[in-house]
Amino acid sequence: MTKFKVITVEDNKLFARILEFNLTNKLNLEIHNFSSGEECLSNLDLNPDLIILDFTLPGINGLETLKKIKKHNPKINVIALSHQTNKKVIDEFIKEGALCYIDKNDNPLVELMTYIKKIQKSKKK
Repeated sequence: MTKFKVITVEDNKLFARILEFNLTNKLNLEIHNFSSGEECLSNLDLNPDLIILDFTLPGINGLETLKKIKKHNPKINVIALSHQTNKKVIDEFIKEGALCYIDKNDNPLVELMTYIKKIQKSKKK
């Protein structure tokens, strides 16, 4: 059985490592970390099951990255995970196809793992 493959797009190296550690150890996921939208887009051939996407990134922001991901493959699951508080930006993430928006300030790991388990379950059907 192949591992559930996740790309994280996070420019904060410490937070990216925390995500990787928790998702790898608690859910046994295959994690690929990238620190920019451009890096993510150039690695879509990894065929991830999920992309976890920050908004504030060097180069193109997370929303522009999401649009390009969905243009490449509309079926890729994307979760927005950011400190963004601008409701218009959050709404735009959902409008452009993100499954949800998770605020980093609200103990995001529990909520994130809940969503990942739901995605894994739906893929098994």
